[in-house]
Order: sequence, then structure tokens, then C-alpha cells
Amino acid sequence: MVKNAYAAGNTQLTKMADKVNQLSGTFQILPDFLGSDQPRTYALMAMTTSEERSSGGLIGSVGVVTTDNGKINIGDFRSNGEYIPYGAGDPTEDEQRIFQQWGPLNMSFDVRDLAVYPDTSRSAEGMRAIWQRTPWGSNTQLDGVLMVDPVFLQELTKISGNVTIPDGTVLTGDNTAEFLLNKVYVDYPVSMQDALFAQVAEQAVGSMFSNVDLAKLTKVAQLMGSMAEGRHFSMYAFDETAEKPLVMQVLLHRLRAVKSIRRWECM
Repeated sequence: MVKNAYAAGNTQLTKMADKVNQLSGTFQILPDFLGSDQPRTYALMAMTTSEERSSGGLIGSVGVVTTDNGKINIGDFRSNGEYIPYGAGDPTEDEQRIFQQWGPLNMSFDVRDLAVYPDTSRSAEGMRAIWQRTPWGSNTQLDGVLMVDPVFLQELTKISGNVTIPDGTVLTGDNTAEFLLNKVYVDYPVSMQDALFAQVAEQAVGSMFSNVDLAKLTKVAQLMGSMAEGRHFSMYAFDETAEKPLVMQVLLHRLRAVKSIRRWECM
């Protein structure tokens, strides 16, 4: 009886400790992310898991998130087609061998395939390499990336409110993922699909930190942690000060990913 009671209590306390650590880590991240010390610019990479990649899915569009002393601005999204002319994300020889030469993946390493890396830091570095070649990014420092998929956006709408797209369709915490993973391909022409995904991401993420109070901030922190565990959300900051708490959290999964890459390289 004592042993069973101890085991049950230990399990509950461990879960509680994990949750506290998760929230603590996220709260450490947010001030730097929100530009508490200087303005910051992030690439918001919208992924569709209908075409899976190691870190989520094919990158359909990329928006710009700027933060300055707690104020967040979501800039225009550009489709992956606008980024393709600016080349690939500087893969290493080993990465080319693993993801191209060995097949059958044959990844392009352009913006569409940047989530092929299981290590978020490599996806971020690839995004920065392409970003610096573009007319809109060449004179703007990229401080990091956010990678989100339809499941994350659906959960976000539960916290931040519904999203309404131009034709009047209302996306909620119950139907957003289904819409972005299925209905958008069935009910809308190809020319509209990336734009609709971008509109949903822009509205959902834009409201993420609007009208913030402690209750909402706690829900956002919990969401970031749980979604990161399922690879529905990732973030990476190039600034070492901002990156330090990230490394300690499940948000990056860096240690696990690096070990996986090294195993592949040794094969």
C-alpha cells in the first residue's frame, strides 16, 4: 500500500514539476522575444503537415514578426514561390548526402524544405541564409524563427478567439486544422491556398499576445510547451542571451535532434 501510494504521488509530483519548469522556461523566453531590450525581427514559417518534414511540414509561406518593448506587429506573408528564386539554405555536405543523394527524399533545401532538418537551429540558419539574399531581407537582421503548423494554429484559436477569412468562413478551436489540412485543398483553387493559410496564421499569431493578462499568458505558455513536444511549434533565436533558456526547454529538442543527425552521419 505504501509503495503504491508513493509511486502515485511521485508520478503526480513529477508531472507538476515538469509543468512548472515548462512555464518557468517559457516566461524566461518571452521578455527577450517581445523585444524588452531591443527591437527584434522573426520569420514566421507556416508549415503544412499534409506534406511532412522532420520538423513539421512543407513551408507554405513566411511572414515577418517584429517585436519592440512588448508590442508585436505581424507583417505581410510571402508565399514560398516568392522565396524560391533566392536559392537554398546552404546545406552541408553531410546534409546533402542524407537528404538528397541517398534518396528517396531528394529535398531541394529551398524554403519549402527547410523543415527537413530535425534540428530547429539548422532550419533557422537555412531561413536566414535565404532571407539575406532577398530584397526585403537583405537590409534587415533576422533574429530568429517561429515554425507553426495547423494544429498549433487551431489550439491558438481556442485561446485567442476565432479567425474569419475573407469569404466569411469562421475557423475555431475545433475546425481550423481540418480546414488547413483538407478543406482548403478541396474547396479553393491552388492560387488561393497559400494566401488563406497566411491569413489564418497572421490573425491567430497576431492575437496571441494581444489583450494579455496572466491567465491568457499562462495558457499561451502551456500551449507553446505542449505543442513543441508534438513538433507543432518550434522557435529559435540567434541571440545567445535569448537562446540560453530555449536550449533548456522542449521548444527546440536540440539535443535529441543533434544526436539523431550524428547517428545518421555515422551510418
